[in-house]
Amino acid sequence: MALPFVAGLAVGAGVALLFTKREQIKQKLSNSELSENIQKGLSNSINKGKEISSNALNYAKTSLANALNTESKTEEPQAQKTQITRKTTKIKDNKW
Repeated sequence: MALPFVAGLAVGAGVALLFTKREQIKQKLSNSELSENIQKGLSNSINKGKEISSNALNYAKTSLANALNTESKTEEPQAQKTQITRKTTKIKDNKW
């Protein structure tokens, strides 16, 4: 029950700490080598995210196609079975 309160307290403390040290953080981030590393990491992350999303899309498409194929195959025998049952029912009603 107290977890959201503790999490909010930790986030608030982190933000307050970063706000008080903002000048030092600016100096560290203005370092060109660090900035390049951050940009490379971001571009790698974006590329990996694109790859994962395209793989997920392809998987979803193939799964949907397989499900539709399976559904169409299972519907045909049921339709034939229903027709046979109806014919049998009519014969029973007529009492040959």
